[in-house]
Amino acid sequence: MTHTIVFVDDDPNVLNSLKRGLRPYRKQWKTHFCESAETAIEIFKQTPVDVLVTDIRMPNKDGVALMEDISQLQPETIRIALSGQVEEQQFHKIMVMAHQFLSKPCSTESLVDTLNKACSLPEYLDQARSSAYPIKFASLPSPPALFNELQTILKDPDIDAHKIAALIIKDTVLTAKLLQMVNSPYFNIEREIDDVTEAALYVGVDSLTTIITAYCLANRYAESAHMSAEIQYIFNQGSAIACLAKRLCAAEGHNKRLQNQAFTIGLLLPIGRLSLFSSYAAPYKQAIEQATTENTSLLDVEDRVFCYNHLKVAAYMLTLWGLPKPTIEILALPFAVNEPSENAQILGPIVHASYQLIQHSPHVFSDEAFAQLLTRFNRQNKVEDWKNVYDSSQCQQD
Repeated sequence: MTHTIVFVDDDPNVLNSLKRGLRPYRKQWKTHFCESAETAIEIFKQTPVDVLVTDIRMPNKDGVALMEDISQLQPETIRIALSGQVEEQQFHKIMVMAHQFLSKPCSTESLVDTLNKACSLPEYLDQARSSAYPIKFASLPSPPALFNELQTILKDPDIDAHKIAALIIKDTVLTAKLLQMVNSPYFNIEREIDDVTEAALYVGVDSLTTIITAYCLANRYAESAHMSAEIQYIFNQGSAIACLAKRLCAAEGHNKRLQNQAFTIGLLLPIGRLSLFSSYAAPYKQAIEQATTENTSLLDVEDRVFCYNHLKVAAYMLTLWGLPKPTIEILALPFAVNEPSENAQILGPIVHASYQLIQHSPHVFSDEAFAQLLTRFNRQNKVEDWKNVYDSSQCQQD
């Protein structure tokens, strides 16, 4: 299958360099090289495009504005920013619209590796190629109430990173965006950061304020009370999964770092549901109703209707966004093929048990993939203990 990639840069020397470097891949990719955003948009109006790679600083329409237009024209397109030095405020706008950020100069090897990953669906999404509902990368919604709360707290002159982090963890999408930002080449950190509070402290209050404001202005917020309730329900489930995962981790005697990692991954799990809800609201609501009527796993119904499920979408999206590999490995554990790391074997069953308990209670552990995961890692004997922790947490809430 030949993939279509559009490169945009107002410097013809950069485009010529890209042409030379990518010449060996001309049978693999159909490439277009444009010196302006306007030229690129005309191509998008005429043909489906798999990947957009754009410079940021360009006359007339810059790369951020171009990515915003493309997100509306073709939400399935993966958007990659390839740029030299950018100002901090510009970088925050980039991170709102781009799935990945690459710094100039970027080696041909690094660019090709990024493009290969962008063009190749992971093995667990093979069936998605024939789906009537292609995976889209539309703007993901956040609860309006949280938006208002964020706007209020950011005006506080005494605000600190800890307080902002406490609000960010209420929002699955902002959590993912913060981790994407801090792990991007812009910050050039030698190790990966997967803890929200640590990421917030590293980035700092000014950057947090800018990225939150940019994100809130760029993304759609639910206007109707009904849609707002749907979104809030998904976010509440994410918070519940995260809190339970941390409790289960603590109950098994794991250290604070593992507890926080379990919390973060639990918080990120619903991002696939938000994607499906944003892209295909009507059929997705029908899938939810069908799962409820049949007393069956929502994941199974999603696989039948969409040829993929929301956990697979979450793993794919967060991989494209460049989140830490251990986070992706744990999230994708139920359908992973390769032998997982020791860390994934410890946290994976805990996080996905939390998901099952919150998502399917009282019909817990009804998903076949999760049952196989328990067997694979010999954790069946933990099920009753996990249920007891869950029941205890429910009693405390009541």
